[in-house]
Amino acid sequence: MKIKKTLSVILGISAGLAILSSCGGSSEFEGYEKNENGLHFQFFKQAEGDKHPKADDEVFVKYIIKIKSSDSLLADTKTMREGGVINMLLRPSSFKGSLEEAFMMMSKGDSASFLISADSFYLKTLAMPQLPPFLKPGDKMVANIKLEDFRDGKIVAEERAKEKEKMIKQMQEMDMKAKADLEKYLTDNKIKTAPTQSGLVYIETKKGKGAKAMPGDSVTVNYKGMLLDGSVFDESSKSPVPFVFVLGAQMVIPAWDEAIAMMSEGGKAKLVCPNGIAYGPYGRPPVIPQFAALVFEVELVKITKGAPLGPPQMQPK
Repeated sequence: MKIKKTLSVILGISAGLAILSSCGGSSEFEGYEKNENGLHFQFFKQAEGDKHPKADDEVFVKYIIKIKSSDSLLADTKTMREGGVINMLLRPSSFKGSLEEAFMMMSKGDSASFLISADSFYLKTLAMPQLPPFLKPGDKMVANIKLEDFRDGKIVAEERAKEKEKMIKQMQEMDMKAKADLEKYLTDNKIKTAPTQSGLVYIETKKGKGAKAMPGDSVTVNYKGMLLDGSVFDESSKSPVPFVFVLGAQMVIPAWDEAIAMMSEGGKAKLVCPNGIAYGPYGRPPVIPQFAALVFEVELVKITKGAPLGPPQMQPK
């Protein structure tokens, strides 16, 4: 249900205001108390201790959230993850008495019920232009929550920074290896053709005739795509329809737009493409690995000057 998905996303990026005492005034709702921000609450279990999660902390919670007037279910963490416990970061909320403020009233091990202004949540936190049709002005959301645990936001941020640093280092190492592999390929295959400014190694194997293709022209191309080890990952001969694209329209990898513009109709070439002008650091798993340099054998079969295309075709895999 879209409502559940939207709510769970927002819960993961929102949070409350200042930490408030669990002691409050009377509420018009039976069994509930109300704090100074208008948040109605009822604790089922209160653990010992006075530590509460704050903005940017990571919380581990179970919750069920419904619309009070209709008992319609909005979210249930049991449907989101096995065991029903989800983790998320708290951030400052957009109104007093928010759902995030409810989390901040709790301690580890607490379970409680809160009544949250549904229209404020949807109009302010979600910034929706109007209430969804299943809500009426003044509706409350009933949020039954158990706070399993929480972690200090500074520790979480430090861990994430270390993980990011580790990932960057791994990516740099992979990039260095990819460059070394490409150099070895060029050496082993005795390729001495100077690369273009982008790094493309363009080797003409058959000279074409006539004018070259220009940006905006439709071009029909035969091709075979290979990794540096010679394994073929894609070839046009396996497709029932010709491969056609508009030159310069970014419908293919940058190496192709550059190389095809250097060719005349009927020409053939071998392209050695570093990852920066192929599929970059992420590749196209599982077919093309991360940082993979690619080799293409291409033939420019036909140039149609400025001809409109039908629906765009997929670029080579």
